[in-house]
Amino acid sequence: SGFTYGIEYWEIWNEPEGNPFDNCMWLGTREQYFELYRTAATHLKKCFGDKIKIGGYASCGFSALKYENSQKALQSGNTEGLTKREAIVLHRQTYYLAFLEMLKEYRPPIDFFSWHSYEPFAFDFEQQAYVEKTLSEAGYGDIEIHLNEWNTHYKIENRATSEAAAHAAALMWGMQKTKMSMMHYYDARIGHSVYGGLFNPLTRTPSVTYDAFLCFGALYALGGEVAVT
Repeated sequence: SGFTYGIEYWEIWNEPEGNPFDNCMWLGTREQYFELYRTAATHLKKCFGDKIKIGGYASCGFSALKYENSQKALQSGNTEGLTKREAIVLHRQTYYLAFLEMLKEYRPPIDFFSWHSYEPFAFDFEQQAYVEKTLSEAGYGDIEIHLNEWNTHYKIENRATSEAAAHAAALMWGMQKTKMSMMHYYDARIGHSVYGGLFNPLTRTPSVTYDAFLCFGALYALGGEVAVT
């Protein structure tokens, strides 16, 4: 008889475009993932309709926007001379653009697009603007956007610092001015975690970044904003 959890959002796969040189998330081709998305999204919507929301694909993000050589290669189609890092981020960007073309051609169900980032918070706004622009140009400007894996200070030497807390708060507050629908911090485990930034793994007590989330929640609950100039 299974379980009934009432889960609304269903994301098809995770970071399938990853690293073209060593991808542990998806071993098939780009076209095979696109076929998986179309098949699964169509079938699930047929079974459950509007009771659930379908999306993907948990993109690794758009770091390629920072690399001038990657953007030149995107325009020219010439990838000669790129460093390995430039090639990886360019691959991720072209994967996304191909995904949009697939959506336009086949029109499978999609309620949200999701992406990830471990970049400095200021650059996340550039990435969000890019996602909004490209989705709109592809005819999907009305779907939800989820930054469902993010952390501005994930390295052990700078997580749970006052700067980490400030940047997390700045990112959450700033995204209120965009079309962002949901954001999911990675991660909030209590105990050992490579990325955990909300709790001290030894004392199991909240960090200052946790306090930033607490403060954001208090402000968000007020439901309004004072206009400033």
